[in-house]
Amino acid sequence: MFGVAGLGGEKEIGYYRDFFILDEEEILYKPELYPEAKFRTENFYAKQIGNILYLGFDTEFNNTVDTQYEWMQRIMEAANNAPTVDWILSGGHRPYGAEQYPTDINLFIRDRAVPYLAQFDKYVMHIGAHHHLYSRGQLKDRPVYHIISGGTAWNQYWGDSKEEDMPDIQKTLTEWAYQIVDIDVNKGTFNVESYSIGTVNGYYEQDKLIDTFHRYKNKNKPEQPTLTLDNTKDLPIDASVNFIPGSNTNETLNSTEFVISKTEDFARIEKQIYRDFENWFGRVDRKDITVNQNENVDIKELKLRSEEKTDEYTLSNGTYYIKARTRDKNLEWSDWSEIKTFTITNSTPATPELSTDKIYYQLHDDQIITNFSNSSINPYAWVGIYTPSQKPGSAGSSNYSWAWDYTNGIENGSISFKNLGTASGNIKYAFTPGIYYAYLSKNGSYSYIAHSPSFYVGPIIKLITNKLEYNTGEEMILQYNNAPVLESDVKGYISVYKKGKVTPIKIENIGQQQNNTITINGLEKGYYYAETYIEVVTPSAWSIEKGITSKMQIGNIVNFKVGQGIITELFLDKGQGTKDNPSIYKLNETITPNWENAPGIIKDWIGIYKEGYTPDQSTNPNSGYCYTYFNGLSKGSIAIPSKNLPKEPGNYYMSIFTNDTYKEVSNRVHFTVVDCSPKANVSDTATEICAGEDATFEIIGTASSVVTYEINGDTSSTTLNSEGKATITINNATTSQVITLINIRIPLLECENALPEKTTITILPKITPVFEQIPAACKGTDFSLPTTSTNGITGTWSPLPDNTKTTEYTFTPDETCAKTVTMTVMANEKVTPAFEQIPAVCKGTDFSLPTTSKNGITGTWSPQFDNTKTTEYIFTPDETCAKTVTMR
Repeated sequence: MFGVAGLGGEKEIGYYRDFFILDEEEILYKPELYPEAKFRTENFYAKQIGNILYLGFDTEFNNTVDTQYEWMQRIMEAANNAPTVDWILSGGHRPYGAEQYPTDINLFIRDRAVPYLAQFDKYVMHIGAHHHLYSRGQLKDRPVYHIISGGTAWNQYWGDSKEEDMPDIQKTLTEWAYQIVDIDVNKGTFNVESYSIGTVNGYYEQDKLIDTFHRYKNKNKPEQPTLTLDNTKDLPIDASVNFIPGSNTNETLNSTEFVISKTEDFARIEKQIYRDFENWFGRVDRKDITVNQNENVDIKELKLRSEEKTDEYTLSNGTYYIKARTRDKNLEWSDWSEIKTFTITNSTPATPELSTDKIYYQLHDDQIITNFSNSSINPYAWVGIYTPSQKPGSAGSSNYSWAWDYTNGIENGSISFKNLGTASGNIKYAFTPGIYYAYLSKNGSYSYIAHSPSFYVGPIIKLITNKLEYNTGEEMILQYNNAPVLESDVKGYISVYKKGKVTPIKIENIGQQQNNTITINGLEKGYYYAETYIEVVTPSAWSIEKGITSKMQIGNIVNFKVGQGIITELFLDKGQGTKDNPSIYKLNETITPNWENAPGIIKDWIGIYKEGYTPDQSTNPNSGYCYTYFNGLSKGSIAIPSKNLPKEPGNYYMSIFTNDTYKEVSNRVHFTVVDCSPKANVSDTATEICAGEDATFEIIGTASSVVTYEINGDTSSTTLNSEGKATITINNATTSQVITLINIRIPLLECENALPEKTTITILPKITPVFEQIPAACKGTDFSLPTTSTNGITGTWSPLPDNTKTTEYTFTPDETCAKTVTMTVMANEKVTPAFEQIPAVCKGTDFSLPTTSKNGITGTWSPQFDNTKTTEYIFTPDETCAKTVTMR
């Protein structure tokens, strides 16, 4: 595993240093080969494993690029001649190229490092990251791949950024990916498989193969193709080329290139059509699915049409030359085909054009190459070099051209102004540092045909700051080196801008000093940059009329910060939004944050999270996380797109994060999202109560909202608490109660909903159970109490029946609104009747027995009286609880 120094997806670069510790012996794995590895730091390094050398670049701190370039040269000088090195790869956090956020790359990697490494046959691939997707392309003229292996952090979809379909990128897929690289040193093969793991919030594909590519050594290039034209006079013209793989390969076609010029030496290119058999770029229906733009394109064919056919390649009238070549999937180009020619007379008239091959030229080193097309056939047509202060043809030596030469009547061609810096050949005056343009005349006079864009001749200035971050009020020191020595009509100056401002806060003239140090005081907190300009003091009216640029930026741009800690100020369109007093938004309402003093980096972003969640919990589906890029503006505002707004009510915070990291650079603003479709209903309420009880209604709905209701014709309102509840009570209700919810509103947001809900509480009358009285009984006599009253009310008695004593019993009805009643059941003691003994009598003498005892108990005697014999008589009392007695 190789570490790549970068900030993407990490809070601080300190994480990188913590995990990727590069000891000296690891760097100097082969110290006899790489004695110059001492130039490295832990941010950039070289390491060899087996016969594979890896160069890790620092793409984050641009003040080290010159050191890295020198270090790279020394490493490659040794590696190129080392028999133990067969393959060389490189890597860095920011990529060589990108089709989403196309400017968010590293120019040192693209313009210096990779072009230098590509000179060596052992070099095969550069690996980049930073973007959260997969991308693969190849250099056009060298067999070298470059990829983006973005396999972490958050999604990066089509439509989220500026996009550009780049010819040197074959596919961009919005999926997280990883690669398996298989190198067989003995066979000389390099194979790569790329696998998708899907996207964090999109569809998920585990270990899906999404790309393969390779580089095999010692394989023949494709055979020279045959170029065919179906017509050589007038549009339409169809060109086609065949593909023949190399004799010892089974390779298939990867790319073609058609080149069209108006000159046989192809010095002036009119069309250069470079295409791969596939071009995965842009979305289809879903933003996370990429479309193959070349799915139905035969790249072996080129269709030239008139300008009305805007979907086809177009050319104006004239004579053209065309050639083509083919490239296989081993990145080997064939030789160019034979050159064909054709003439067009049925298109639009050709427009004269003049250009230069570059816009920056080193004094005394470079030659200025001018390219013209559709020029005059007059043999005295000519090209001259002027400054914006001059008008060609005006009187006076101050308007003489610096250089000129005839076109010799050639319509399409080029002129090189050699020996730059000396007055010889077609150079009439020695160039001095400044701004120039080329002028095309149609004859020996000054009859204007065309002019080129402005270009600069001279040294490229270099700016350096002594620090990247300054305290407020601290003196800022800016050094410049290699400045041009300018003539009086040209001035050079350094402008310091606060990001987000169009007017410089400091302008420092360079004067005649090539190297100098300037100091700047009094800078307020913010993010700044400095750059150098060259400007013609007094451009001619003719130059102004023609739109010729008289001011150019040259050299590098340096960035720095003033102020400690967090200096970016973030606030909402509804106030600052503190944690104690958050701003309030409706669900799906547009939220517009404003900011000042942001870093001004293209991948600065605004993140939204639920309170209680930290930014590193973005992958937690409950975190409420969503993000919005804002084009790297240092000051501005943006309406958060609806897709990035919170999806549910709750408490949230928002902050600005820099450069695709979780590093917060602003204060947090807090806001609450509420549902502006407030709801309420009557819940957990008894629909029937007994007369005289309290009638209670509980309303449940959106917290802090106001509910208007009506009870029996009387209207009132109540505020739901933070839990969304309110209770309404009618004491001692004797009649049925009806509550109707009328509406609900949220006062702060002016949200209101009708609530046509009606709930009735019915008052039930109290009922008394009716029972027949249980008669008194003697103690010990069993009895029962009825469980259903005579008026049909069921229930139970308590306590249980007891025949040993008189007891009051309570009846508890089963029905809610039936009353309880009591009944007393008597349990009497048994009594013995008392009589006086009847004296003995003679047989035949009549007698009688009393029917009432001395203690008042009535009854009857049995058997009947018999005076003929002695008999025992039994007294049976009328009372239940009186005992029977006998008498003889």
